Amino acid sequence: MTAVSDEVFVDYRRFCEEQWGITIVEKNESKLMKVLAVVLFFNKGFMTNYVTTIGKKVHWPNADKLTGKDFTTLFHEVQHAVDFTKGPAWFILSYLLPQILALFVLMSFLALTGNLFWLLALPWVLMLAPLPSITRAHWELRGYSCEMAYVLWTRGYVPSHMLRRIKKEFTSSAYYFMWPFSRSMDRKLEKAEKSILNCELTEVQEETARFLVHHGVVEESV
Repeated sequence: MTAVSDEVFVDYRRFCEEQWGITIVEKNESKLMKVLAVVLFFNKGFMTNYVTTIGKKVHWPNADKLTGKDFTTLFHEVQHAVDFTKGPAWFILSYLLPQILALFVLMSFLALTGNLFWLLALPWVLMLAPLPSITRAHWELRGYSCEMAYVLWTRGYVPSHMLRRIKKEFTSSAYYFMWPFSRSMDRKLEKAEKSILNCELTEVQEETARFLVHHGVVEESV
């Protein structure tokens, strides 16, 4: 596998900013990220081990220490950023489903008039449970397929340890058990790999492939 040099990584950051308006910011300096760290109590490494993209800003721990080894992660996050810009409201709503439905608990305030409206709010409390999210899994698979694409372009296959790592992100508490179905996840990853091999690429993957070809990281045939 051909590694991306630090110089190419810097060029890719510049390319992403010029092409899509995406910038990297220090995660530890964001008040919003600190609030989210409290909300996402189930993910203990949220502030230190995870990159979080909101809109066109990529919040990255230790953003001043990035190197070429971080290329695939940025590739992943750029996909999220571009997906967001194509439909911000739908992206946010669908990413947070079904847990965001717990907001209907606020209907309990209707009971302040002395009626039993608070009973309508009780079922929505269940939405706070770690229920599967087919929409969140959809968006994350688009991101992780970018990482898979880079490995396929440079190595020719996706190593089993990488597939296991990606699968764990979907089936564990990392993303609140967004798709905890092991066999189904295997099929999703297999389908994603076939799509890349058949050149059924997202806009981000196509533009990144051209960037990598231009910089001599991958062959023209990609």
